[in-house]
Amino acid sequence: MSSIYLCYLVLTISLILLTDILQESNAFPTTIESLKRRDDLVCNGSADLCDLRYDQVTHPGTHNSAAYDLKFDCKSAAAVCSNKIKPVSKLCNLFDILCLQNGVSKEIVECLFEDNVGHDVATQLKDGIRLFDFDSCVTVDTNEVVRCHGSQGIRAIGGGFEPLFQAIRDFLNANPNEIITIEFNDGDGDYATLAGGIQSKLEQYFITEPGHSMLVTRKDNNEPWPTLRQMIETNQRIVIFFGYFYDSTPNRMPWINSKNYWLTDSYTYTAPDGSAASLNQSFTEWCKNASNVIKADENMYGRVKWQAIDETIGLTEDTFTSIKPLTKPKICLGDLARSVNYDLLDYVASICYPAYPYFLRVRLDFYWQSNLFKVTKDLNAKNVERVKKGDPLTPF
Repeated sequence: MSSIYLCYLVLTISLILLTDILQESNAFPTTIESLKRRDDLVCNGSADLCDLRYDQVTHPGTHNSAAYDLKFDCKSAAAVCSNKIKPVSKLCNLFDILCLQNGVSKEIVECLFEDNVGHDVATQLKDGIRLFDFDSCVTVDTNEVVRCHGSQGIRAIGGGFEPLFQAIRDFLNANPNEIITIEFNDGDGDYATLAGGIQSKLEQYFITEPGHSMLVTRKDNNEPWPTLRQMIETNQRIVIFFGYFYDSTPNRMPWINSKNYWLTDSYTYTAPDGSAASLNQSFTEWCKNASNVIKADENMYGRVKWQAIDETIGLTEDTFTSIKPLTKPKICLGDLARSVNYDLLDYVASICYPAYPYFLRVRLDFYWQSNLFKVTKDLNAKNVERVKKGDPLTPF
């Protein structure tokens, strides 16, 4: 055997072994060549979704996604009380002392503030949640940006966003065919501090190498949203929306999208609802009035804004007075969620889906006790059918 032939043989075997190693690696390059134009590609659990644009897919989500393992923020309550700001001035005096000395029990915090008790972000991802709604607060003493639920002194807080972003990054690296949406909506504290802190952490965790970001970036709002296939092929699989503090973001990056530009949040017409009956009425009226809403959108924006099905009910202010004597209220978030997460969710989806062109999300509290995934799967099957028949759902 000649030395030239032997060298050629060794080189060939080395290349084969190197290819096998690369294929087995969990590391993600900027472009995933092995996924390009694969007809058997599965995107967010369905091959039928791969060639739909991001804004032709309905995403299953959670409300107040990081509302778990929280503690009542007595320092914030004390600061607001000292400033005599309504509506929490009633919590002052004796409660102030009791809260700072003894805290508010875990049982009360879970009842009033934890929409996803016992289900952290990693668990939600494993269960199939693909859209997250994170509330954020600025701490009173250290000026840190943390996850939380509540505002104006009636709030419970957790730690920073680092563990959440790490869980999302780990999941995406292990599941290369999944697309994630993250919304940052309610915020308590200085908006520029909130927006700047969150943007910085997103850059730290999701800009994975020089010149590449896992965050979907579009040149402007007229550029079409990518298909799920395109997002997977380029490994840009995270869509970011900022809510109220979008305009306050210092040096805002182009991968941050304005939620209010694209979406009509159902909270705008269901905010006063405190029962399943009132939520039913609000959605029924909104969806029966769809023709007028669509016409108004077209006149104001030149397009129809996205819609959402958010079966979420907030506790009324009267409920929070139970914090003052530090007793658990008779009705908790879980009780309210279970009253809307099944039959009412099915009903709202059935009357609202035909009324509007596109629904970005279906979002719930206590999702593990619900029809969330069934409803979302049904809506996406209808989305696929409409797109195949030539209905674009949205113009972008």
